[in-house]
Amino acid sequence: MSTETTPPFPVSFVEARGLRIAYAEINADAAGLPLFLVHGNWSSHVWWELVLRELEGSKVRTIAYDLRGRGDTTGPDNDYRIADHAADLFALADALGAPVFHLAGHSLGSAIAFEAVLERPERIASLAAFAPSWIDGLPAVFNQPHQQHALKNRAVLDRALAPLAPSAPKDALWARCVDAGMQQSVIAAERNLAALTEWAPGDALRVVNVPRVVVSGTLDVLTGGSNARRVADALCTDLIVYEDVGHCMPLEVPRRCAEQLQSLLLASSSADV
Repeated sequence: MSTETTPPFPVSFVEARGLRIAYAEINADAAGLPLFLVHGNWSSHVWWELVLRELEGSKVRTIAYDLRGRGDTTGPDNDYRIADHAADLFALADALGAPVFHLAGHSLGSAIAFEAVLERPERIASLAAFAPSWIDGLPAVFNQPHQQHALKNRAVLDRALAPLAPSAPKDALWARCVDAGMQQSVIAAERNLAALTEWAPGDALRVVNVPRVVVSGTLDVLTGGSNARRVADALCTDLIVYEDVGHCMPLEVPRRCAEQLQSLLLASSSADV
């Protein structure tokens, strides 16, 4: 799939929890439980676009939305705690008529997904974590507020993101992803550090019993390696590792991500029989 000519998905908006939440949706009339895709830090739903393209023929209603303080979502700042993001997600799902849904998160989005399934397990049908977040608190080496301020320079953000997506083409879609990252508020970036530092569910994730998958890349220098193994162990599931893939797998290997999601949803359907 060429990303040079792939047009953006139309963006819709819904009012929920004091926010005007931006989201892209495919297969809106599909039967069955919908799938929500949660993006990471310094990004937006645009980072899921190639996965959405791969899922267009799957007959699965899929929604990728912009988190509070990011992308085209507008509304007040708050503490940006992981629980706050989970509350926003449930409010969005309520507004879109989805009492139960499948859930996939990338990076920061996986932390939000983990929190959601811990808080409301009856609402989550399956769980996928791509490049999973830390679950024992943010490592001190990454708690650098001054670096977050520096990332509001587009050239700096571009250079910072590129090593996290070593196999993603640096094309027109990449430029849009960087532009989307630039929409993130500095307040959201700063408070995200405190949020990830205090959020440490650790082995509490062992109670999760929905069909689940954890996926990491061998070239993920941010949350891969021992962290990804720790997450998979806490969730009592195997770790799936993609060779020669970095942190930004929805951009790097969107077809494999889509196939992983379809397999998970199929397993979830079988578990319900």
